[in-house]
Amino acid sequence: MKMKKGLRQQMKSASLLFGTAVVTVGIASGSSGVHANTLNSGGVWTQVAQLGWPAPPTWQGNPAANGGVGYDAWVYCFEGLFQYARPTGKIYYRMAQSVDNSNPAQTVVHLYHNIRWSDGAPFTSKDVWGFYILNWGAEVTKYLKSIETPDPYTVIFKWANPKLDPKFKMYYLAEDYQWIPYHLAKKWIDQDAALFAKLQPDTNPHDQGLYAYQLKQTPQFLSATGKVWQDFNSHYHPKTTICTGPYVVSKVTSSDMYLKPNPYYYKKSAIKFKEIHLMNVPDGTQQLALLRSGKLSWMDATPPKDILTSILASNKNLVHYIWPDNVTVGFVFNQRHSPFQNETFRKAIVYALDRKKIREVANYYGIDTEYAGLGILPWQINKYITNDVLKKFTKYPYDPKKAARLLESIGWKKGPDGIWRDPNGKSYNFIIAGPSNWEPYITPAGELVAEQLTAFGLPTQFKSVDQSLYWSNAVNGTYDMVFDFPEWEWLMDPWSAMMTLYNNGRPFQEAGLPKDRKGVALFIASGYDGQSINVNQLLAKMPYMTESQRRHAIDEIAYATNENAWYVNLWGNTAGEWLNTAYVKGLPKGLPWQNAFSKYNRNLPMPPADLLQDIADISEWFAGGQHFVNGKLGPN
Repeated sequence: MKMKKGLRQQMKSASLLFGTAVVTVGIASGSSGVHANTLNSGGVWTQVAQLGWPAPPTWQGNPAANGGVGYDAWVYCFEGLFQYARPTGKIYYRMAQSVDNSNPAQTVVHLYHNIRWSDGAPFTSKDVWGFYILNWGAEVTKYLKSIETPDPYTVIFKWANPKLDPKFKMYYLAEDYQWIPYHLAKKWIDQDAALFAKLQPDTNPHDQGLYAYQLKQTPQFLSATGKVWQDFNSHYHPKTTICTGPYVVSKVTSSDMYLKPNPYYYKKSAIKFKEIHLMNVPDGTQQLALLRSGKLSWMDATPPKDILTSILASNKNLVHYIWPDNVTVGFVFNQRHSPFQNETFRKAIVYALDRKKIREVANYYGIDTEYAGLGILPWQINKYITNDVLKKFTKYPYDPKKAARLLESIGWKKGPDGIWRDPNGKSYNFIIAGPSNWEPYITPAGELVAEQLTAFGLPTQFKSVDQSLYWSNAVNGTYDMVFDFPEWEWLMDPWSAMMTLYNNGRPFQEAGLPKDRKGVALFIASGYDGQSINVNQLLAKMPYMTESQRRHAIDEIAYATNENAWYVNLWGNTAGEWLNTAYVKGLPKGLPWQNAFSKYNRNLPMPPADLLQDIADISEWFAGGQHFVNGKLGPN
């Protein structure tokens, strides 16, 4: 895999690890005495950095080299043709002024004519073409035959299979930020273009796209383009971000980063803040202390209920919004370890867990679920699963008596010591592990799971593992059960979460599930109608299906996933956004939301559907810098 694809995956992994505001908390509940509207930001947006950045002199302006530019600079300085916003799935036009999808064989994107890079050079269709030549690991290239640039402001994406659903076409095009200036990277782009010109069309093309531009990649090609990419990242080190987004980096230290408005931004009137100040504060306790004391304009965090309530009470300027996240929190059974290969045993464990109690302690604002796992976020089940089919799905309420009956049905017996033993008389001591940086909820969740299973008669210990070791250990089968985000919809569509599960994704690897002779994940199971289904084959075809075919495939995969119980969701996650009304105006509080501030004491519940987009747009994680370019938020 080329590093270019690794950058995209790195950004996704960042959102997995930190996008749900996992912070360590331990703040006293005393009041800081901050009264409403007694502060002023001076037009500066101040926040804690979501991820750190390389300390100078290592820091430079290439997002793919030497540790990158920092996540916040990535989303505030760079932008794509479009901006995908979660959890609603809305696609905003950014550098694309208009799109024509009338011809199924192509998507025509018309660019704004006045876009410039932050060094003053024009941004044209050549930049888009060059980005996808040098960065050919981008997902969309696997579904394309070619990219054409008939004029400086028109980009034509030619699709390999015209039957690709227009919705998926836009999904793929909205994934990427444009960050490679052709006028600065021409040398390397042209080298890759020459290497592509030597390739032959794939003699056995696949609709799902195995190769960029449907061209068969040779070992020589991979070696040569790898060297080009390495040379590019070794030499392309601008002193600051060369970008097209609303801000550029102006100053970097190990502890602080400052962004100033991009002087060439094509929507200058939308930029309301004269500066963005990013503070590199990795400790969660210190982050919440800054929030409490009124030092921040915005923060992404939902601490435990008592701490959240205390912060709101101590600072009358703060408002906390909550909204559905794009992940679930749960754990995966490692089927390389006995007795987890046994489906009935796995189901017994699910019944033995009081998941509501676990959720209330670990994430009070999370969403309960009745199922083991469907490959669909809990709050989307009624939207995507056919109601008559859903009635056939097994529900897993807390029922230790049923858990006991299931174990007895496979020959297990409970001894006078209260410990369950398998048919051979063997007892077990299980380990459930989680990453140490997923606080504040992983440790209480893991400890409660271990406590409940132990009380049931299956001795279990929770182990918190440093993140530097955890993920490699998890996918290599070190532990019996491992915490993760099993259902993760990067695109707000069931196909996205199911691909994360089954397309050699991390949960699939953690479970140790089988692969075919080519190393591709292999999951064959019975659907709700009793017919055998190959999950990966269905997923590969899904972008080309009709709507009715897709719904049927989703029903089948969700049913098979839940009945197999190879992982268990503990709750559907929720995300929280804090805004400081002393510093920021234009908050999504108006119209029917206005009275909610006092009604809910500034801790706003899940918003109504018509206001969810306004809340989602605040999130740096799920809408990038959209709140800076839509003109809604400004300094107070």
